[in-house]
Amino acid sequence: MKPIRAVVFDLDGTLVDTFAIYGRIYSALFEAHFGRRLSPEEVFALGPTAETLTIRRIVGEAAARMYLERFCREYAGELERAGALTYAGVPELVEGCRARGLGLGIYTNKVRETAELTLARLPFARAFSSVVTASHVRFLKPHPEGIQRAIAELGASANETLYVGDWAADIATGRAAGVRTGLAAWQPRPFPLDSGAPSPDFVFVRPEELLRLVAGTAEGWNGAR
Repeated sequence: MKPIRAVVFDLDGTLVDTFAIYGRIYSALFEAHFGRRLSPEEVFALGPTAETLTIRRIVGEAAARMYLERFCREYAGELERAGALTYAGVPELVEGCRARGLGLGIYTNKVRETAELTLARLPFARAFSSVVTASHVRFLKPHPEGIQRAIAELGASANETLYVGDWAADIATGRAAGVRTGLAAWQPRPFPLDSGAPSPDFVFVRPEELLRLVAGTAEGWNGAR
């Protein structure tokens, strides 16, 4: 296996746990539109797409900008009140990858504003040489544009890059870009792989397993492949 020299991460559900935050905001944001607050199951069903797309789908194009501005204000407030955002082991994973000289990037469906607000809360944010958001691309996941941009900014090649995310769309995006793919399965939520979803190259139950892989010490690996 060709050595991994660059790792690109998804953000929500991979590096940070913001599901509850999104649930509270979306439930309140769309209350007037639906005449009631959405349940957690209904919010989850909106999917892990860019906030702009979710908002447009619910309230329409004309009101989308106003709703997005409100979303960003509410998100900033939620982050101020939140405790630690990262999953256990993630700070050590990022620092371990950086210490080994790997190029590190992020490709997220978040818009630039919410991505920047999130990264401002992470002490290891400077480890990422490339941050690509929904605001930087014409085509969202599973189109490979975002991964390709991150690879170019890291000065890497596809065959030496690993993309790590927590949704089927992340795996499909990595496959479309020709990179290896890893499933971040360390969050307490099952990965929604349906029968037609692509399988990841690796499944990481704990962040340290990813670090072992990139460090070349993953003998006896029990990943998906």
